[in-house]
Amino acid sequence: MKCKDCGAEIQFITHVSTYKKIPCETELKHGNSEITLVTIDGYLITKAGPNTRGYEPHWGNCSGAEKFRREKK
Repeated sequence: MKCKDCGAEIQFITHVSTYKKIPCETELKHGNSEITLVTIDGYLITKAGPNTRGYEPHWGNCSGAEKFRREKK
């Protein structure tokens, strides 16, 4: 699937506790203690360590991410 704003190839991973779909990059990465990753099974891990594998959320790389954010209730 492509991002509606920037056209990048993305995928959606369902968050394990909220069941919300998180837009993610398609390249599997290892953590480096600085990035946020979404694991294959839906856990969002901030400052993921080197033993963590997952996908980087697309909102960190998309120039139009603000357009898609919902207002907090």
